[in-house]
Amino acid sequence: MNTLLEGFSDIRMLLALGAALLIGGAWYGGTTAPFDTGPHVGMMGQSGGQEASNSCLMHGTMHGNGPARTNGTVDEAVADDLNLDAQTKEWLEGTRGFETIEDRTGEREVVVEVGGGNGLTYAPVAIRVDPGTTIRWVWTGNGGLHDVAFVNTEVSASLRGEQGAEYTYTFTEPGEYRYECTPHASVGMRGVVIVEES
Repeated sequence: MNTLLEGFSDIRMLLALGAALLIGGAWYGGTTAPFDTGPHVGMMGQSGGQEASNSCLMHGTMHGNGPARTNGTVDEAVADDLNLDAQTKEWLEGTRGFETIEDRTGEREVVVEVGGGNGLTYAPVAIRVDPGTTIRWVWTGNGGLHDVAFVNTEVSASLRGEQGAEYTYTFTEPGEYRYECTPHASVGMRGVVIVEES
């Protein structure tokens, strides 16, 4: 009997996920409290381009409003000024919350919030630092479980959700280091550390 019930739950999960994909839902951008952990399959509707209503298909009472997700473009003046490679430009275009590259050169340590904004961003998203700068990612406790998974280097932090958790790394070599949150990569939770010689 338990196997039958488990199979039924699996079918319901697949149907809900299939419906989300067919209708065009792909992410949840609202508050997750009290559901700060576990899977969420979200639907988002947008009206007027400024606010978006959100709901989780798996948690019927989980809904809210938040800023509409847009895929901005990298300001060409910013990108050209920093001589970013094509992969980083493309990476930033699909990154949630990206507005500018923060110049943090001259600082020995830079703090990046994990789960900033509405819980699904890194804040700041993009930073420029000197070689030898230590980056300290600090979890806000918002948006569920997050990690810091680099795509072009073997540096990463495991999934965490508790407020105050930290991960630090010191960048010694110049380069453009792109990273993402593994569970939220599809919604644009990404960041980049640009390490440049002065």
